[in-house]
Amino acid sequence: MAALALVVMLLGAWGLAQAAARTASEAAQDPRWTQFTQQAAGLRSDNIWSILVDEKGLWFGGDGISRFDGVWATYAPLPIDGSEQVGLVQAMARDGAQGEIWAATDAGVVLRWEQTQWAPVFELSSAIHALAVVAGEVWIGSAEGLYRYDGSTPTLVDALGRQPVFALLVDRGVVWAGAQNGLWRFREGRWTQVGRNEANFAQGVYVLLVDRGGALIVGTPYGLGWRLREGVAWQWFETVDERGEPALVQALAEDTLGRIWAGTDGAGAFALRLRDQHVDHAGFTGDANLTTRFVRDLAVDRDGSIWFATPAGIFRYQGHMWVADVQGESADDARNHINDLLVDRSGVLWVATGGGGVRRKQGPGGPETVYTAAQGVTDSVLVLEEDRQGAIWAGGFDGLFQFAGDTWTTPVAAADLPNPVVTTLLADSSWLWIGTEAGLARYQVATGRLEEEPTLVGHTVEALALDTLGRLWVGTSDRGLWLREGDAGWRHFVHDPADPDSLPGDVIGGSGLAADPNIAGGMWAIVRDQGLVHWNGVRWQRVGGMGRLPSNLLWTLYTDPSDGALWVGSEAGATRYDGVTWGTLGVQDGLQSASVYAIVRTRDGAYWIGGRAGLTYFKPDATPPWLALGALTGEVQTPPGGDPQVTVGTDAVIEFTAGDLQTDRAKLAVLYRLLGPGVAPEWQPVSAEYITLHFDQPGAYTLELWARDQSFNYSAPASLRMMAVVPPVEVEVPVLGPVATGPFRALVILGSIALLGATYVTLEVLNNRRRGLEAVARAYNPYISGEPVRRDDMFFGRRDLVQRIVDTLHNNSIMIYGERRIGKTTLLYQLVTVLREVDDPDYWFVPIYVDLEGTPQEEFFHYLMEEIVVGVESLEGAAEEIAPHLAGLRVYTTPDSAYSDRDFNRDLNRLTHVLEAYGVRHDPAKQLRLILLLDEMDVMSRYDSLVQQQLRRIFMREFAATLGAVVAGIQISKDWDRVESPWYNLFNEIAL
Repeated sequence: MAALALVVMLLGAWGLAQAAARTASEAAQDPRWTQFTQQAAGLRSDNIWSILVDEKGLWFGGDGISRFDGVWATYAPLPIDGSEQVGLVQAMARDGAQGEIWAATDAGVVLRWEQTQWAPVFELSSAIHALAVVAGEVWIGSAEGLYRYDGSTPTLVDALGRQPVFALLVDRGVVWAGAQNGLWRFREGRWTQVGRNEANFAQGVYVLLVDRGGALIVGTPYGLGWRLREGVAWQWFETVDERGEPALVQALAEDTLGRIWAGTDGAGAFALRLRDQHVDHAGFTGDANLTTRFVRDLAVDRDGSIWFATPAGIFRYQGHMWVADVQGESADDARNHINDLLVDRSGVLWVATGGGGVRRKQGPGGPETVYTAAQGVTDSVLVLEEDRQGAIWAGGFDGLFQFAGDTWTTPVAAADLPNPVVTTLLADSSWLWIGTEAGLARYQVATGRLEEEPTLVGHTVEALALDTLGRLWVGTSDRGLWLREGDAGWRHFVHDPADPDSLPGDVIGGSGLAADPNIAGGMWAIVRDQGLVHWNGVRWQRVGGMGRLPSNLLWTLYTDPSDGALWVGSEAGATRYDGVTWGTLGVQDGLQSASVYAIVRTRDGAYWIGGRAGLTYFKPDATPPWLALGALTGEVQTPPGGDPQVTVGTDAVIEFTAGDLQTDRAKLAVLYRLLGPGVAPEWQPVSAEYITLHFDQPGAYTLELWARDQSFNYSAPASLRMMAVVPPVEVEVPVLGPVATGPFRALVILGSIALLGATYVTLEVLNNRRRGLEAVARAYNPYISGEPVRRDDMFFGRRDLVQRIVDTLHNNSIMIYGERRIGKTTLLYQLVTVLREVDDPDYWFVPIYVDLEGTPQEEFFHYLMEEIVVGVESLEGAAEEIAPHLAGLRVYTTPDSAYSDRDFNRDLNRLTHVLEAYGVRHDPAKQLRLILLLDEMDVMSRYDSLVQQQLRRIFMREFAATLGAVVAGIQISKDWDRVESPWYNLFNEIAL
């Protein structure tokens, strides 16, 4: 009966959770959720089955394999000999000792990561469901039993028989296996079936997990089951879909709060707290966050984010980083109007509300106590402070209140204060300073002595702060700032129009003072209508411009006790400045309230951020981003074993890549500085993925780069040493000795002219003789005037050259150059025909002819993508198999001149994925090779070097394995055969 009652209770909880989930889904999308898809992010496929976390990122298996470490990379596993396809990657595992990564598919293929590619190792005769590495062996759960692979031959484990094995788990030397007939354990060399009498095991065990407390958790077609320790009874949580039908639990993971996340086949995902069966649900119909009911795998990364493998792509949930604290039915509840925050010495959070009294919290999700007028404190609280004895003080419209010994009292009568409205509080070693709407007072807690400060009588005190020298600063709403300098009295700061170093204004905003611990006596202040200002000990300076702050309405300042960074609460979020960079957190990131009135740091490194619409807990991740330098282009030469040399007076472009698991690339800050002669060594932000450098003076230079994520983690710095050099003044000439550059150039030019003239005359004589002999020997001249030859039967000669080009295009690109009317365009047309028909054993070619003549620079990428789409849509069956998948291309919606290289990259990525899927059906086991046949390529020489570099980057980095080119022109061999050219050493050259 007790078990039945428990089931009924859990079913009731499940139904309530469904209702709550549907209600929540009607709200706007939660910014803690992010969806990654093939079209938007560049996944190999949206059909995801498995996830593996390693020390640097995550792997995702499905139709191919994708990897994410802040930047997406995709891989097509190599087929095993004789196989037409690899199958769906349904299982992955990592050997922590050896560093090897394994994957397996529903076609029975086992793959291993070989640093640059996924290579097949062996093949079973049935689908593979699970992988695990046990003492250096790979264990494989398949549809026909459990296998062990020791590097030679897979062997069947007889104890389990030829039944499907769905799950494998290794825990402290014990191997658990989930099979069709239940749960199995391998310990001390012996297999034992566990839970033979559990009816819910009879339908199979599909997933296994051991949580941090040692509980064994299983997923079955009935639902979720767990056993807290060996020898105790199993407990069950039934999972049902929206129709009330049982839903298979096929994925499990434990989050940082100890909740068990379960992914189901038809009922979305849910987080279950085992101790009280509290459940949170996601993924029902209408959910704006997890938009699918089918979750095939789950994983928690090293920062605590939860990843979901689904047929609709990959979802990431950062619930550990952002916790919204909303009281009551809506944000309008008075308890959600946050005026001030305090973390006391024991780590407890105190919250001052505008109408809801004082809240005391033990942490996110922990117990909370609310104190109102009924408990002896005012309902409208403006400020909180803790004195040196550990008592909590609250100030508001009704005076001053103290909390000590679990009781609120009023040690100081409101009538005894300069004014009953207490606006700010500050405790130093001797006094509690009390700011009011009509002056400043100080209260000695030990003696009960109260004194009013005569200097500030009648002034509204808005803010109080102590600087690093222990001096008291007082901000007022009408008379600027006052600094208490001990026995010397008060120093007054007001605005003086004649003094540019004076305080910019006389109105200090509420909570608008914070010490700068990096400067002795330094202070930050909010001045109304002037923004953020800084006192460096000598002068006042405005510092809030240049887009550093998201709003001109600033509400509060807070000095981070961990590193001295400044936090600024404004009408548009919370901004942090660490002395190098500025970064803002807003509602789009996870804040509950856009208006931020209070910020405080917890003892475990998290932050509470409160404002007009609620309270948010923010836990920064601890993993830094990464940054890698790429190619250096321009007028650059690199001597053997030396640093790159850049010519003085020219530009050099350095490419880089940066990424972070938790911060999207668009929100990742990248900074650089150049150290060297005549250069100011200041950090500067970078918005693109390259930096253009200019060198005016010769000498040694060092480029340094940093990446910073939203949690203010910095990457390891990347650096590059360069030498800026001037051309040599003299040239050493044999026999003649040193010769000045000018005369030497003249000699070279004259000698070259003479040599070319003699060569030309000789060649003309020989060619005239050859043409005469050929005219006699042949009755037909294959070269004609007029339009280029497009028909194969009219193409004469050069067939060996065509075959040579086709063979080269497997891994290289080709440059064809020669005079006009020499047959370049005809050759390109012939290549289109040959590449479409060639039966290559390794590649299938998609040739696209593009005539660039007259193409303006600003329309280049748009025109190129248009021609590619037209060419692709001419493939057989394209109207049904290709065109429907191209509707989302940006080339259709972006104006010609606004279409950038990034738009081109994204569209080309989408298009190649569509072509690869098409190739699997029409040319299985062959790799796609998209070949651009670019005619009249000379126009590129007139484009800016940046556009040329962008196109080179597409060929060299983003699509190196998929994209090739044959370019044709007249002068390109001369223009591009110099080291400073972006195209230097990219093409194999062929002269016609």
